[in-house]
Amino acid sequence: MRSLHSHLPHGDQTASAQRTAELVTRGIRMQTVRLRKRLLGPEGALMRGYLRAVVGLGEELRAAEQLPMTQMMLADRSAALIPVLGTPMTQAALLIRSEEYVRPLEAVFQATWEQSEAVDISEADPLDRLGERSREVLVLLAAGLTDEAIARELGVTDRTVRRQVAGLCRKLRVDCRFQLGLEVARRGWL
Repeated sequence: MRSLHSHLPHGDQTASAQRTAELVTRGIRMQTVRLRKRLLGPEGALMRGYLRAVVGLGEELRAAEQLPMTQMMLADRSAALIPVLGTPMTQAALLIRSEEYVRPLEAVFQATWEQSEAVDISEADPLDRLGERSREVLVLLAAGLTDEAIARELGVTDRTVRRQVAGLCRKLRVDCRFQLGLEVARRGWL
């Protein structure tokens, strides 16, 4: 079972995890690509327990910056399910069983899978690993404050703020404040 999803599941998470367990038990390989901003952002943080459960059951999960369509499910290289334009798949979907139409959808999935990156859901939310001061600095940086203004706001020296920003840059493997802001936005932290 291969699928693309622009949203995280909103229904009964326990039932969804049970369906995943049943499929994996039957030897079905589960591969899912989800939107990075949903998966790694606040919405994903709320779903972390569910995501850990399905990954623990054997589902392979990846994150992509963009998806070619909002949702798609492929089964056995012989069937595809895609939502009718403008409606959730749970309300109206198109079942495609013709191999000549399923094959290109498989190619779309494979290209998306290869361009996406594996996600380690087992670890804690990276934002949680940042100290309270680091989170405060990120919020103030996002608000556009200079190091000096952040220092005044937090009651510390400019040097302390510069050290804090440099530490955040190292943790996120970026070279400057601008890249730091882009990376924090990309991860959906603020």
